[in-house]
Amino acid sequence: MGYHVSILRTEDKVQRNIEISEIHRAISSEWKFDTKHKCFEKIGKDNEICVLWYSNGELWAKNPSQWAITQMLDLADSLGARVRGDEFETYISNNNTYLHPDDISLIKKANKAGEDLIKESLSEQKTIRGVFIGFFLLMGAIAFVIGKNFE
Repeated sequence: MGYHVSILRTEDKVQRNIEISEIHRAISSEWKFDTKHKCFEKIGKDNEICVLWYSNGELWAKNPSQWAITQMLDLADSLGARVRGDEFETYISNNNTYLHPDDISLIKKANKAGEDLIKESLSEQKTIRGVFIGFFLLMGAIAFVIGKNFE
C-alpha cells in the first residue's frame, strides 16, 4: 500500500470530472502522455519523475516526492482543481495542507466505515476466542476423564 495523492475538482461537495482534453490543454511541453497506460510523465532537472495516472475524471500519483507534489499543484492550478492526499488533506504547498469544506462529509463517512470495521472485527475476535477457549476446555475435560480412567 502507498500514499495516494489526487488532482481533483469538486463543487458543492460533488466531484466534477476533469476531462483528459482539459489536461492536454493545461500541460506544458515538459509533460509527455503515455497513451497505452493513460498517464502523464514529467522529468525534472535532477531526473526526478512525476507520473500522474488518469482515471475516473482525476489524476493521481502513488507516493509522490515533494517535487512531484509541486508539479501537481502547478497543474491543479491550471485546471482549476486542487491536490488532495489520502487523509482528505488539501495541499496549499508541498508541506502545507488544510481541510477543504467539500471533504468534511467524506471524512465522516470514512470514520464511520472505520468504526464499523472495528466493531465487526471485535465481534469476529470474540467468536474466535470463544471457539479456542471452548476447544481447550473440551480438551482439558477429555484429558481429565482419560486420566481418571488410568488411576
